[in-house]
Amino acid sequence: MARTPNVDQHLTTLGFIHVVQLGHMLVDHTLVQGLALFWRSETHTFHFPHIGEMTVSLEDVTFLYGLPVTTGRVVTGRCDFDYLELLATYALPLGTSQEEVENCFREKNTKRKHAARFTKLRKMWKDVVLIPDDEDQIDRYTRAFVLELLGCTLFPDATGDSVPAFYLDLLQDLRTTPSQGVYNWGAATLAALYRGLDTAAINNSVNIGAPWLLLQVWSRWTTRPKSKKFQDPSNASGMDYARDVLMKIRPEHVVWRPYDHMRALMSRYAQVDPSLFVVRIPCIHYWMVIWHYTDRVMHQFMLYQTVPPPRPEVQ
Repeated sequence: MARTPNVDQHLTTLGFIHVVQLGHMLVDHTLVQGLALFWRSETHTFHFPHIGEMTVSLEDVTFLYGLPVTTGRVVTGRCDFDYLELLATYALPLGTSQEEVENCFREKNTKRKHAARFTKLRKMWKDVVLIPDDEDQIDRYTRAFVLELLGCTLFPDATGDSVPAFYLDLLQDLRTTPSQGVYNWGAATLAALYRGLDTAAINNSVNIGAPWLLLQVWSRWTTRPKSKKFQDPSNASGMDYARDVLMKIRPEHVVWRPYDHMRALMSRYAQVDPSLFVVRIPCIHYWMVIWHYTDRVMHQFMLYQTVPPPRPEVQ
């Protein structure tokens, strides 16, 4: 879906403008699955033979995606909506018929009945001419745009073509200010990534919904060479090659503080006390509650590594 100045204004307010500006990228599944081989779900860290433990942190999320991570309201809420009414009220053009609304959903009588197909959303808005002075139309289009962003980049599912419509409940007010509190989309994204890696490590597969692009960007930003793609002509899957390369990574191959030189150029969410990035907090995304636990990777922040205390448990 195309952006307009009016839409960009809303995206800036909501905290999404920087991740939108990254543009379209393809997931290197060989790289992602290779990294999942080194993931430990009990600590939420990668265990590499020559450098020890590393992980994607809240600092990485805010610098790579420009999302709020240390402030904002928790990304959670109700899930028991009339999803047809919710989508028609907030994210579809005025005058959309009941049949067209129903066709936007993947399933109608299963547990996936809340999943709206964003390819259908694109089609619904394709021929609509946006009028800058029509605030209701701009608001509806913006919410559809954000739904696609959430479904494609931040919280993708295994289908690659659907997103829970209950996010619209969090997008009703598009004119909130940072002082009033945007939602903590960064922590929610990290929770989704951790959960995806936990599942991938158990099932030995990355054919599940998770923000793999964040993991891919992080791995290429923090290691050299940044542009490396894990493909080996002698191995169709590339898994053996990827595992071999990752096992050989040494401390000199890691850019331990990749963002220090660009801190002043980043979004307002990165302009905070760096000590906030090493705090222990629960990352929450609806039913996911996963701890951001940096005590085991203090070397990533150029701090002295001590014996870490036990990881907090979620009751």
